[in-house]
Amino acid sequence: MVFETWITFIIASAIVSIIPGPSVFMVLSQSIAYGLKPALFCILGDIVGAVIVMLLSYAGIGAILATSAELFFIVKWVGVIYVAYLGVSQILAAKKIKNDVVLNTAPKKQYGDSVKVGLFTGLLNPKGIMFSMAFLSQFIDANANPINQLFILMVSSSVVIFIILGAYALLAVQTRETFKTAKSRRRMGFLSGGFLFGGSAFMAFNR
Repeated sequence: MVFETWITFIIASAIVSIIPGPSVFMVLSQSIAYGLKPALFCILGDIVGAVIVMLLSYAGIGAILATSAELFFIVKWVGVIYVAYLGVSQILAAKKIKNDVVLNTAPKKQYGDSVKVGLFTGLLNPKGIMFSMAFLSQFIDANANPINQLFILMVSSSVVIFIILGAYALLAVQTRETFKTAKSRRRMGFLSGGFLFGGSAFMAFNR
């Protein structure tokens, strides 16, 4: 793989990652509701999901989804329903916070749960599989070792995703840390649930 091809891939990956979508909404939600560490674990889960999607795409699963309208519909709406469910759960949890309590720390969040949320967010998006399949084919040289090239692209993409989603998480946490009262926390819970609904809507209305 020549340097120019790799740089082009990095730039394209960065542009795709910066555009708000389900992963961005999920990271914003985790950051606002629970803080930076759970958000970072969510990002790690999302990266694992993205790597799996790239491997499946390389193996040809993306072609199956691209040619099967029924399978595309099923996978897409499983993702939509899952993200919407997380949004409802976030809002219901926020409603339970009492207004007369001052909170100095975020609600406890198991990091394994954050990884799982990120993983499913990365996996349950059929557009990601089809896009990855078309995307990878533009950067893999058929005359060179495809496995080595795929490894380089996966590592590069993972670093780009971590940096960009990490920046989103830091921005959200900076906003979150300015509020300490339970009333503000409850509002942030509603906001984080709204972000999840935004991600669900993005998946539902984008073909």
